[in-house]
Amino acid sequence: LKCADVGNDPTGPLLAGYGTEDLPTDPGPSAARQRPPVTHTVVSDSLGTTRNRLARILPDGSLDPSWDPNANSSVLALAVSGSTVYAGGYFTLIGGTPRNYLAAIGTNGVLDPNWNPGADSWVFALAVSGSTVYVGGWFSTINSTARRNYLAAIGTDGTLQSWDPNANGTVNALAVSGTTVYAGGGFTTIGGTARNRLAAIGTDGTLQSWNPDANNTVASLAVGGSAVYAGGWFTTIGGTARNYLAAIGTDGTLQSWDPNASYSVNTLAVSGTTVYAGGQFSTIGGTVRNKLAAIGTDGTLQSWNPDAYGSVWVVAVSGSTVYAGGAFTTIGGLGRSCVAAIDAVTGIAQ
Repeated sequence: LKCADVGNDPTGPLLAGYGTEDLPTDPGPSAARQRPPVTHTVVSDSLGTTRNRLARILPDGSLDPSWDPNANSSVLALAVSGSTVYAGGYFTLIGGTPRNYLAAIGTNGVLDPNWNPGADSWVFALAVSGSTVYVGGWFSTINSTARRNYLAAIGTDGTLQSWDPNANGTVNALAVSGTTVYAGGGFTTIGGTARNRLAAIGTDGTLQSWNPDANNTVASLAVGGSAVYAGGWFTTIGGTARNYLAAIGTDGTLQSWDPNASYSVNTLAVSGTTVYAGGQFSTIGGTVRNKLAAIGTDGTLQSWNPDAYGSVWVVAVSGSTVYAGGAFTTIGGLGRSCVAAIDAVTGIAQ
């Protein structure tokens, strides 16, 4: 697969197209999720098939000829539930049909005619739990009139739910575990109560006591067992040094897990006892790891070392394969433009 930029746009995981520029600068403690400034990304395969910002990639690396939603601008977040793919981003059209920043597309490629929440601005994060789609981003209204500051819950039937945490700043990451929704971003309050860039909200809308207190923007979250793993631009959690990566217990206790990345972490995925991280870092704990690393849940840096040449914006794990997307051009010296499949054990690009 290859990516070509014909405008200005970034992107998100698995089915989406990717941008090809790095963002080396710190976004600041209250900033929205930073993405490379790249907006009409086209993905193409060896057969010459192209896809605008959304694509389904088959196991042999070719593009699914039947799945072509055709978004008119960046896709930054995806969540799959059953036979539905939920998408969020900068787009306002899917296949020429109006869909403001949010859309639901069947795995058969058909746009859901009934799911059209209509955010008023960018969507950065999605998480599905049961019959609810949790949404985070830069928006302030859903369905044109309903006030929802940066966080909202929408039923899989398209109905806006009463869940309304009311963040005061952007939400970049969401993770759901049981009856708790974890949020990370640039906000400093939830419902008027201090929560610096990390918060836990019950599925009933109640703000929980969990309060890690990050000193800078959180870009990614992943839950594994009784730990919530966070990545971003922060350097302290609750006043304790944690450079760009941290693990916080679901009870709110900062854990000893301290990989010590050299720069920002954009994405996380947990598989068993391994936490995969992608970003703009070049070392973990002083050991060279260019943009991709695997860290044990016990804090041990693993030998897995794909060596990406260019920033990584998303990772996802399926079986024995780690999928990565971003602004890279090679993995371990092998040409891989923006999208790669990497052996989860050896770290070699497939």
